[in-house]
Amino acid sequence: MTPPHFNISEPEPLKEVLVSSKIFTEQEVETILTAAREKEWKDKLLSNTQKALDLGAYGAPWLWVKNEEGKEEPFFGSDR
Repeated sequence: MTPPHFNISEPEPLKEVLVSSKIFTEQEVETILTAAREKEWKDKLLSNTQKALDLGAYGAPWLWVKNEEGKEEPFFGSDR
């Protein structure tokens, strides 16, 4: 059976996914979606995206990991 597909770039499908996950309450989901429209968080997303690009990110998920010795290394994984 194929799982359902949702366009989570749109608020209503994202809300449906978040609520149905049972990880967040409906009130928490409303708080998340409200915050997502605020300039502060949009600016933070742009800043973090630029930082990832500056570090060489070219896809998602992209992780930049630092070990206990301070050595840093990027990891790229499949998004599927």
